[in-house]
Amino acid sequence: MIDWTDIDTVLLDMDGTLLDLAFDNWFWQRHVPEQYALSRGLDYPEAERILHDWIASHLGTLNWYCLDFWTRELNLNIAELKRAAAHRISVRPGAEAFLAALAEGPRRVIMVTNAHREALDLKLARTGIDRYFDALVSSHDYGHPKEAQDFWRRLRDEHPFAPERALLVDDSLPVLHSGRLYGLGHLASIRQPGLQPAGAGGHRAVPGHRRLPAGVAMSDGTRIDSWLWAARFFKTRGQAKQAIEGGKVQVDGAKAKPSKAVQPGTVLDIRKGDVQWTVVVDGLSNKRGPASAAQQLYR
Repeated sequence: MIDWTDIDTVLLDMDGTLLDLAFDNWFWQRHVPEQYALSRGLDYPEAERILHDWIASHLGTLNWYCLDFWTRELNLNIAELKRAAAHRISVRPGAEAFLAALAEGPRRVIMVTNAHREALDLKLARTGIDRYFDALVSSHDYGHPKEAQDFWRRLRDEHPFAPERALLVDDSLPVLHSGRLYGLGHLASIRQPGLQPAGAGGHRAVPGHRRLPAGVAMSDGTRIDSWLWAARFFKTRGQAKQAIEGGKVQVDGAKAKPSKAVQPGTVLDIRKGDVQWTVVVDGLSNKRGPASAAQQLYR
């Protein structure tokens, strides 16, 4: 099990992690060779052989993922071919429930994808999953694929995060290895990126990686500093954090870190000056509302 209390930032891949990789497997392994064969007057097996070696020679580079590059190389409008087949794009079972649970929690959620911006925009328009993210990052924005250390350095510069408190979920073992080399504290690989056979097998988890099944369930709480602010015990999250770090808030009778997750039924002892409350958490929220809403979060 992943210890969510140790995670502040969740970095999620798109293709093969949130979306079924069957679309891209079909597109590159079947559809593109067919279109290339038609445009060149070749037999399909010959076109498949040519493209397999050609595309494989760019594995691990930004060209591998670049629609503009392959449009020029193959003299095919790759972006248009993808748009025409957009009905084949689908979200993996359980992925949207996972994203919705993350969005309700305290952690920042960032999409990190090697997909070209045109492909990314097409897939987001088709699925609508962008609404669950705090930021959407394509490796093409930085000029480096996720397999390169420069990608993670650029990501951290633009979206500061603590690597040791970040979780990366990806279907690519080279990307996971790159994340581990950079110092990401939590890694998870996908058991079966493509849910339908398409000539590409699933990835085997390697030491140091967690594996997430096709449908990911998540039992999560809300960070205590966010909850205390939402419940209006403190005017700012910073004040709540200071109180927790100063030992003025206990969770189930014990001192806790600001990142500690509370659940319905958690007992909190809160001290402010000469006033002390003992409350039981009834509801979860990391958004501050009116006093009437805050009072529904505890008894």
